Amino acid sequence: TILLPSEKGGLEVWHDGKWISAPCIPGAFIVNAGDLIQRWTNDRWKSVLHRVMRVGEGGSEDRLSVVLFTGPKKNTVVDPRQLLEAGGAEARYPATTAGEHLQEKLRKISN
Repeated sequence: TILLPSEKGGLEVWHDGKWISAPCIPGAFIVNAGDLIQRWTNDRWKSVLHRVMRVGEGGSEDRLSVVLFTGPKKNTVVDPRQLLEAGGAEARYPATTAGEHLQEKLRKISN
């Protein structure tokens, strides 16, 4: 997710067991990496639980969000070893494909 934050706020992230407001830094974007990116980068980039709360008195202010979900082709190999420096840390995740990763996520939420 790439988000140009609003000065009105509303975006919250889960941190240390509680919801906190994401800061609005003028001219900056907020980038939320999903679970696949976290796996692919061997936890270097974290997938963060987040939510958007209504703002204004009684949540009365309207806000427009346009969402587009995309990802690699299903047969793309996702292997954190591809990004690790030689002699660096060990991979925390085994290699998989983008399609297998998605199917595993869907199995978990359907049970």
